[in-house]
Amino acid sequence: VFHWTGEAEAIEVLAEGDHDSSLLVYTPSGDYICNDDTLPGGDNLNPSLVFETPEEGRYVIYVGSYEPGEATNGTVTITENIEMVPITLTADEIAGEE
Repeated sequence: VFHWTGEAEAIEVLAEGDHDSSLLVYTPSGDYICNDDTLPGGDNLNPSLVFETPEEGRYVIYVGSYEPGEATNGTVTITENIEMVPITLTADEIAGEE
């Protein structure tokens, strides 16, 4: 959970983990925004979300696993630098092939 105040063109929420994870954010206006993979095509299995002109208030962040019942360890980052991308995590890396 984080409380956003102030002005920014955008903020980004990133999750970096050791398994294919998903990201869900509940916004101050009551919307649920979600992402599974940062890049289309499965090129990065770590999720991220960008909020343009973010509204002030309470954001609730949920990080889950794409696979039911599978736990993931990782880091959540909140930044105004929307050029930032999560560390690339590929399916081969999860399978131990890289």
